[in-house]
Amino acid sequence: MTPNRRTIGRDGVVFPAQRIERNLLRHARESETTLADWFADTTTGTIEIRIPWGMLHVLDPSSRQVLFGTSGGRHPGHRTTEGFRFVIESVDARTGEAVDRLPRGEGTTPFARPPVWSWPTWEAPRWYAEPKPLFDAMREAFASIPEQGPPR
Repeated sequence: MTPNRRTIGRDGVVFPAQRIERNLLRHARESETTLADWFADTTTGTIEIRIPWGMLHVLDPSSRQVLFGTSGGRHPGHRTTEGFRFVIESVDARTGEAVDRLPRGEGTTPFARPPVWSWPTWEAPRWYAEPKPLFDAMREAFASIPEQGPPR
């Protein structure tokens, strides 16, 4: 995404474009950072992935509205989806060859038809308060600031 294109000021100063990579998935444990998107646990053989709704082109998760074509004008169209189908392919980093796929297909079809992953719709969001991992450390840091009188 390029929110700011390259511009040249009146004095000739060049301001380079500002770019943001919105498809980057950060590798880390959720306990290490709340920005973690995926983690592979080789001891259990599991991979956890948190994919943002926007990366899947979901416009409104509460009603399962997803981006779909255009409305005939300049505005994008949308439709209700039944859900998503996910496939996973493991690739050998040295050769680029596929090592394994899930779900596995039969014969010459590499992938079987994956099941639909769906979620319940909602009218009012459910929520709960949960302190961030650094909450206790921040509370201690602020508590250690010496008391001072009111500003003059």
